[in-house]
Amino acid sequence: MKVIKRYPNRLLYDPDIGRFVTGESLRNYVRCGVEFEIVESHSGQDVTVPVLSQVLVEDLNRSHNQKSVIQVIRGFIALKGEMTMDILKKTILASIGVFEITKSKAEEIIDTLIKQGEIAKSKRSDAILELLDKAEESSRNFKEKVSKDIETVIENLKVAKKKDLEKLNKKVDDLSASLKELLDKMASSDNT
Repeated sequence: MKVIKRYPNRLLYDPDIGRFVTGESLRNYVRCGVEFEIVESHSGQDVTVPVLSQVLVEDLNRSHNQKSVIQVIRGFIALKGEMTMDILKKTILASIGVFEITKSKAEEIIDTLIKQGEIAKSKRSDAILELLDKAEESSRNFKEKVSKDIETVIENLKVAKKKDLEKLNKKVDDLSASLKELLDKMASSDNT
């Protein structure tokens, strides 16, 4: 796993490539599936979550639909537990483009990694194909997992589903019919 050091001035240093990196570099690492952690240079304390959270906040602030961003954030705050983290992780990755990579975007990412010394230039074609394959597979897995997770969340929230409402409506209709039948019988017995 790649270890990136954060210095007191908040600069991020990647010892593997021997230079400072930016939030955009972190985005590229995430897009390419590079495993990394970010640690404080002086204490070794893991600060990966706060640093990546800041990268996410920067991305969210660039969004033109702030109302939608606020609704998504509120939804995640309302959820609890591991499932929330799993859904949030996948949503974050999707929002920065991990699952929807075009060939030109894959080429751009790989070219950046070549410039940074992460990938040999001779491996460019293979790396692009591998990235596109991983993106396609991740997209499939993501869609399946999110669908299941959303169903589980809805089940846990005890939100009425359409079929539940239809069953309830049928019961109410049946009860209404039974009550009407009973009232009709009572009315006819009173008349006799």
